[in-house]
Amino acid sequence: MAEAEDVEMSASAPAGAPAAAINAPVVDLTLPFPPASYEVLWIVGLDGSQLSYRCLRLVAMTMKLSGGKHKLLALNMAKSGDPENSKIFNEAETQARAAGVNMFKSFSTKSLKIPDGWSLVDTLVYFANHTARFRGRLVLGAKGLTGADQPKMDRLGHVALSCLDRVKVPVTIVKEAWRGASGDHNAMGRIMRVGRNGLPGLTIVVTIDGTDISLRAFDYAADLVRPKDRLICLHVESSGDRHLAPELQTHYTTELGKIEQSVKEASTEFTIIPRTGSALSDDIVSYCEKISADLIVLGSVELSKPVRGEKLKLGSVASAIAKGTAKCHFAVIKNTSLV
Repeated sequence: MAEAEDVEMSASAPAGAPAAAINAPVVDLTLPFPPASYEVLWIVGLDGSQLSYRCLRLVAMTMKLSGGKHKLLALNMAKSGDPENSKIFNEAETQARAAGVNMFKSFSTKSLKIPDGWSLVDTLVYFANHTARFRGRLVLGAKGLTGADQPKMDRLGHVALSCLDRVKVPVTIVKEAWRGASGDHNAMGRIMRVGRNGLPGLTIVVTIDGTDISLRAFDYAADLVRPKDRLICLHVESSGDRHLAPELQTHYTTELGKIEQSVKEASTEFTIIPRTGSALSDDIVSYCEKISADLIVLGSVELSKPVRGEKLKLGSVASAIAKGTAKCHFAVIKNTSLV
């Protein structure tokens, strides 16, 4: 097993944690992959539910399977003293193998113990923030309540909402309602890369507004595109920023053309929609639902600069979109310069 990378330890422990936790690295940060062996570490939270395995399948669909520079870590949380849940890891291995993941070079499992006095959320947030040196990508399921009569807040579980607020690395939330029309597997048991519209490939929407963080979101989304996928750059135009649209379209049309040249059978487009209401998030969610998007990617600038020991605060637009969409997966790229 590889040694843990050097990390800056938090100056304060989570509420209720023992005093010794302030200066002691009580969370196990060791990884099964040597630091130099990967560019991206996908961290998938597994709890044995079908939704958590769907998270793993989505990662297998989007991670780079060739070259071995993308690694997949199936992470299960356990209380101190509990035995490793081999049943969960065995199923994770089955799912990853069916998706074509190289089980020797690119896949591993880890049982992360929750220190005494810590909560599951605190442990998961700490692990995601302090391992892999910002090369990590956390993926979690959020079952929530997705009925039309349910409040939007119910569409995110407590763990997912807390991680969106506090985790510094990109976080992807996988929704329970999403799946291809024919399910996730074909008759032979292989993972199918099918969107919720039932067609081959995923529809990925990345929001663009001319900021540096939206440029980072575009780079993240572009890295996910695979053959037969559809990548849409979405700009919501308001009366005060109409001068931006031509500049953005010129720049991103060029970048989208590069993607089509490098990824066979992928399609791309730059789309401008008018802002119709007071909430920008409503326009974005409405558009994504209209086209049956599978994944929304956007950057988020935190609402305030946090001090050490204070949780991050998710931007209002990102937060509203995460809570407002019932079927579309959601990935948020944080402005880590504020951290």
